[in-house]
Amino acid sequence: MSLADPIIRPLREDDGVNALSLGSAELKPLKSFLRKQAREYERASVARTYVIVDKQDVDRGGRVWGYASLVASEVHLGADHVPPVSRWPDGYSLPAVKLARMAIDQSLQGRGLGRELMSFMIALVQDHIATRIGCRLFVTDAKPSAVSFYTRMGFTMLDTEANKKSNQPVMFLLLDNKGLAARKQ
Repeated sequence: MSLADPIIRPLREDDGVNALSLGSAELKPLKSFLRKQAREYERASVARTYVIVDKQDVDRGGRVWGYASLVASEVHLGADHVPPVSRWPDGYSLPAVKLARMAIDQSLQGRGLGRELMSFMIALVQDHIATRIGCRLFVTDAKPSAVSFYTRMGFTMLDTEANKKSNQPVMFLLLDNKGLAARKQ
């Protein structure tokens, strides 16, 4: 079975999450989250999960071929690391949206679905979240194997020695309010 016509939509209670195959042992927690916690996090308003399914499954449960989850977050600003945001006092936190998890079925990796899902998530954050609440950063804790992917998507690694040495370094995308306002006109 393969994916003929992919769409991205919110996770549904009746989606088939068990068939997602990620291959690597490093990615097992991503599959486990989707199978065991994603729906519970939805019901509790802890995270919002978006899935890739076939277009025929837009209005019904379908086989999940990939997913991404968003949560509310913040980045604490200290003297040692400050994303390039003007006039923000040291020692405060900057509001953010966090890409908590993202995965694509191993049979579809390398075909651009990750890029498509990430572009969808960036647009969702910029156009529907950052325009309605105070939010300047889109952040993620990147697995080492995904750092180059996030870099290609426009993310920057938080520039501290501790972060660079971390097993999952924090990467961020500065949300441009001026660009958002210009696009809406």
